[in-house]
Amino acid sequence: MTVLPRPSLSSDALYLSLASGAPTTPKDFVHWSVHSHKASFSLSSDTTEVTFLQAGMYHVQVTGESPNWSGGLGLWLRLNGAYVALTSFHQQGDTSCFAQRLFCPKGTTLKVYSSLAAPILIGATLSAVLIGASP
Repeated sequence: MTVLPRPSLSSDALYLSLASGAPTTPKDFVHWSVHSHKASFSLSSDTTEVTFLQAGMYHVQVTGESPNWSGGLGLWLRLNGAYVALTSFHQQGDTSCFAQRLFCPKGTTLKVYSSLAAPILIGATLSAVLIGASP
């Protein structure tokens, strides 16, 4: 049996916290402002895409509030170009939240998309925590 060495990571590399600094119109990607930007993550120059620089298992949580009820769809999570999760809004002023555990190979990209009909208010959040590193 081969045992792989545990990657050496400091606690500074484990957590990412972002918030939107402007409202997001329907059919657009959320633009993020950096609150906590650590070595295991990279934010694209257009501020819509997070790249995971450390392979591993992550807990990812996204929240967003809509002033209008769209009759359903809210936030969409896009991983490497594929939509993998979505939330719904149930009434006007509703806040949507979802949490996913994702295994992300090094270089995985993540974007959050506003639904087809509902804008997202300023203050949407995205958090990612590395819960298990992979070599």
